[in-house]
Amino acid sequence: MKVMKFFNYGLNSDSQQMFEEIPRPQKGEVVVKNYSSSINPLDWKIKDGHLREILPLQLPFALGWDFAGTVTEVGEDVTDFKVGDRVFGMIDINPNSKGTYGEYVIVSSSGIAHAPKKAALNELGAYPLAALTAWQSLTTNGQLKSGDHVLIHAGAGGVGHFAVQIAKSLGAHVVATGSSNNVDLIKSFGADKVIDYKNSNFEDQGEIFDMVLDPVGDENSHRSLKVLKEGGRLVTLLGVSEKLKQEAQEKNISTFHTFVSPISKDLEMIANLIDSDQLNAYVSDTFSLDEIDEALKKNSEGRTTGKIIVNIFND
Repeated sequence: MKVMKFFNYGLNSDSQQMFEEIPRPQKGEVVVKNYSSSINPLDWKIKDGHLREILPLQLPFALGWDFAGTVTEVGEDVTDFKVGDRVFGMIDINPNSKGTYGEYVIVSSSGIAHAPKKAALNELGAYPLAALTAWQSLTTNGQLKSGDHVLIHAGAGGVGHFAVQIAKSLGAHVVATGSSNNVDLIKSFGADKVIDYKNSNFEDQGEIFDMVLDPVGDENSHRSLKVLKEGGRLVTLLGVSEKLKQEAQEKNISTFHTFVSPISKDLEMIANLIDSDQLNAYVSDTFSLDEIDEALKKNSEGRTTGKIIVNIFND
């Protein structure tokens, strides 16, 4: 099988195409012919060396976390999936990751789900990590419920555009931030109101929220405390500092950091939302496996709208 690997850190260090044996599944694992993956900020941050202390990968290393494809082999004790099943999911984020920028993926059966019927496999790779992050942030950590008012920062981003749609499906009133160029796009995802962060401050709008989802972090999280009601929830994707935690506690606000996990039942909920037309990926660009370096550089430039897909096989 063909797989893209990285022999050096740095965005200007190109990947190399390698050919390896198709992996064989161990107990509880499945092998998936991988039709598509996608680019997440985590990928280029690892490649550029920003996360070496957190994820100390041994060279050469593979990247990619999302996959969508068909099961080609199942290991012992796998009962929920069989050869030929259409599936999607993500692999665990850890230093021993085998990556998903390759033609086949080996994964625990606990981290996949049957693919939604309405999505093509060469597009479905856009969903897992970002949609799971949005779902787990809003439900597991944020405990969002119908009638809640939620502020979602970066509503046109990979996680943000999924979060807006998921929050609406849960019956929440959704306000999102975004640039003036993306106001109409974010509204098309279902946002009740969009705040142009370049021309106005979200904390000056006079609105109070039950929950804030913040993929931006740093000062943005501190500012978000100003718009949360007492007993509200702040969910960040970039960690909770002691300073932020203390400031939140003084205001009786709970803080959470979402570190996404591949959980089958959560993927099943995402599949249901896709099939019921309540969740759709906005794909801003598509690259082939051989163009992985270009795709990573594009995402690293920031302001990516929606998702960038890596197409590996045609469905």
